[in-house]
Amino acid sequence: MVGRDPGTDLAVLRVPPDAATLTPIAAGDSSALVIGQPVVAAGSPLGLNSTITAGVVSALNRYVDVGQGGRPSALVNAVQTDAAINPGNSGGPLVDCDGRQVGVNSAGAQVPGGGGGSIGLNFAIPMDFARSVADQIIRTGKVTHPSIGVLAVTVTDEMAQATGLPRGALVDQVLPAMGAARAGLREGDVLTGIGGTAVGSVDEMLVAVRGHGPGQPVEVAYVRDGQSQTASVPVTAI
Repeated sequence: MVGRDPGTDLAVLRVPPDAATLTPIAAGDSSALVIGQPVVAAGSPLGLNSTITAGVVSALNRYVDVGQGGRPSALVNAVQTDAAINPGNSGGPLVDCDGRQVGVNSAGAQVPGGGGGSIGLNFAIPMDFARSVADQIIRTGKVTHPSIGVLAVTVTDEMAQATGLPRGALVDQVLPAMGAARAGLREGDVLTGIGGTAVGSVDEMLVAVRGHGPGQPVEVAYVRDGQSQTASVPVTAI
């Protein structure tokens, strides 16, 4: 193993050329995916090798919490599909109709209480992002992810009605020495936009930040004491 990223559960393996006969899959462009586009998920669910399931792209840019126990983990900008992804499909390719890999199968939602198979809510890591993670591992042996340095909670409709706050990500803590602290953001600010993208929740904030590389400044729109303001916030690698 060259290295792995626990945050995304992606890894890079080095295989000696003479150790196996491998046929590389063509890499597709996940940024060109559209909702309704047919896709196929391949893998070995429950140990049944060479299984494929078909479906469509149901949604794009999903934020999905896939942490287990005390280990935090999340899919950001995930591809949602109704092609079944069951245990054993994880890590397999999600491909388009031309056989190009557009995602890495990762997780499937379950009915509360557990049990049962796929319920049509399944998620894959976009290929463009998976390749960027792999490239970092190959170059440096590790992966960094962008952050603006805040911990926040979502302002729900109920919270907004009770407090008068706008929908967005309410800053609960500003991490010292990171971008938000250097830009002057404070606890109690409500983030409503990142880089021109509207933010209505913490999930949307994380998705928007992930679209910017460490070291890049990003314009953050926020509300403080009822007044709309903006700040240029440097993105930090974590």
